[in-house]
Amino acid sequence: MPVRSPLASSAAQRRLFRWLGGLACIITWALAAALLDKPVLLPGPLMVLKQTAYLVLSKSGLQAIGWSILRWTQAFTVASIAGGLAGGLAFQSQALRHLLRPIISAIRSIPVIAAILIALIWVPLETVSILVGFLVAFPLMYQGVLDGLLAIDYRYIELGYAFDLPAYKMISRILFPGSLPVLISAIIGAVGMSWKATIAAEVLSQPLKAIGTELFTAKMFIDTSSIFAWTLIAVVTASILDSLLHWLQQRILRLYRPHPRLAKEIAQAAMHESAKFPPAAATQDQHPLPTLAGLACLSSEWPAPIGISFSSLSFSHASGNVFADLNLTIQPGTINVIFGPSGCGKTTLLRLAAGLLHPQSGRINFWASENNKTKTIEQHSLGASVVFQDSRLLPWMNIKRNINLPLKGKHRDKQELASEMLDLVHVPFPQHFPDQLSGGMQQRVNLARCFLNPAGLICLDEPFANQDRSIRADLMNGVIALQRLFKPTILWVTHDPGEAIKVADRIIMLDAQQDKKIAMDSELHGLLPEQRQEIFNKISSEYKVR
Repeated sequence: MPVRSPLASSAAQRRLFRWLGGLACIITWALAAALLDKPVLLPGPLMVLKQTAYLVLSKSGLQAIGWSILRWTQAFTVASIAGGLAGGLAFQSQALRHLLRPIISAIRSIPVIAAILIALIWVPLETVSILVGFLVAFPLMYQGVLDGLLAIDYRYIELGYAFDLPAYKMISRILFPGSLPVLISAIIGAVGMSWKATIAAEVLSQPLKAIGTELFTAKMFIDTSSIFAWTLIAVVTASILDSLLHWLQQRILRLYRPHPRLAKEIAQAAMHESAKFPPAAATQDQHPLPTLAGLACLSSEWPAPIGISFSSLSFSHASGNVFADLNLTIQPGTINVIFGPSGCGKTTLLRLAAGLLHPQSGRINFWASENNKTKTIEQHSLGASVVFQDSRLLPWMNIKRNINLPLKGKHRDKQELASEMLDLVHVPFPQHFPDQLSGGMQQRVNLARCFLNPAGLICLDEPFANQDRSIRADLMNGVIALQRLFKPTILWVTHDPGEAIKVADRIIMLDAQQDKKIAMDSELHGLLPEQRQEIFNKISSEYKVR
């Protein structure tokens, strides 16, 4: 018979063991008090419980508890605000982080008793406990905020930059929820430490109406049962706060672990997907383009297509040069496929165009034509939309909220737009979370989100990765239909020559040599099928050679 692991015990069993442990402590305490038989040294549990009830029900006792909680709340609130601001700024600036490190370490290293004695000299007695509580909580909150922000996967932060999210969205949708698991743990620790420090400071400063003052008074009169009672009140208050925070932590962490009952629907959808899109030799011509009637309302919000000019551009990283003296012009409103073997700089070129990387030398110029006038566009106001190789779906948001992320303001048609776009990419699960979807579905949501971000430049980095051939042709037609509706400029990276020849107005093949020159640059717009086939054969042979 297999031995059951102690870790496999149920939640009810764990609660039972905790209660039994507490009961054992009380019984041991009662026996020790009975054997000693000196209440002035060790009062029994019943005596302490009776005194606790008397203090809690008395007016003066309630006032002492209330004022102590108020002082701690003031200290913790100020520490949370100051620690949050300092941690956020330190996250943005490594120099500030190094500057604050010795200061935070010094504050954290000060013994509580030393902090109390210094505070007794510096501030009025009524505010000593507030200052001490702040000094204990502030470094913990600062470190919690900083560690939480540093723990966020940088790809999610880069996603916010790529979509040019406003500050309030960057904080509320990415930074705050992304740092929350670490931050909640820091808050739980800071609450307990600062509460104990506040009570200790009250013992020495003796403000009117405080738990610490009552403890000191009971000590002066050698009222041991009252000392135990006030200690019990302080412990129970801290335990209530701790329990509330742990409850909140569990509620928040549920956002990161969606209910498993929905996984069955995903499995069923995956089984039916191959039946819906049979793996025949599907081509773009065999599938009619979708109508996209529900997405037409976005047309008025879509900016003019962007033209790009790379002039004498050079870029390198630790492993060597990527581009040296690259010159390339992309015309507005065209589909430009960047083709070539792995490591030739395709993704780097996309990231340079999207503003996620900056060249060491040379220039990238952007322009748009409106009303027969050409205007220059600065890169910081470009607002390109990107499909990354990895889906980068935010795990704490469901699918509908993920694809609505780039929509500006309170768009009145968000619900309809999300449904229409999810239908287009064949993901009928708006309320599910990313980890409940297959890799292919996640990438399709990534594609849908990109086209809900009105942008004059769309950068697609292998948008059909992890897709079965049975659905790829349908998705390809969807992207072509979206481009015809909104008319953005598209930079499209792929390893598939067939995909390139079907969608491109222009194919740019990069050289895999050290300087990454352009190996081939072919216009496909308006070519006859046999001419396209000739170019297809050429890039296929070039690709194999390289």
